Amino acid sequence: MSVRDESEPFGAAMCSWVPAGPFCSACFVGETEYDDTLVAQTGTDVLSGSGLAGSLSDMAASTVWPHQASSFTALLSGGASFNGQSGNVTILAEGTTSTAGVTSGTFTVVSGGTGGGALATLAGYGTFTSLGQPAGTLKLTEHLVLS
Repeated sequence: MSVRDESEPFGAAMCSWVPAGPFCSACFVGETEYDDTLVAQTGTDVLSGSGLAGSLSDMAASTVWPHQASSFTALLSGGASFNGQSGNVTILAEGTTSTAGVTSGTFTVVSGGTGGGALATLAGYGTFTSLGQPAGTLKLTEHLVLS
């Protein structure tokens, strides 16, 4: 499974997995006393492949350090399908982007829950990386179950 941007990605300094362009807005929040830059972003991510699939809206907060590596936390939510079932999901992702532009991290399905439709009982976790992937694409390793 992969996350495919719907438009061009931001550079490594701003969480490269979050798409830019008409589907995304970024807001400079400020700088810390240590010259870290704080950025808030929104966007749309497309999940495709043999696992969880769908189009999810995201909200991300990232810290870009003076040497241009960054860390981020993102909340993704929206309609998806898994194993022939459809519904709404919410995913929490946390990760880093190195100065070389490699993004990696972990994610947890935090809600199928009420209003989740046929995915109300979806649970799972996984990892993601951009290493060896086309620009703007992440490889996900998922551990998902419908109970």
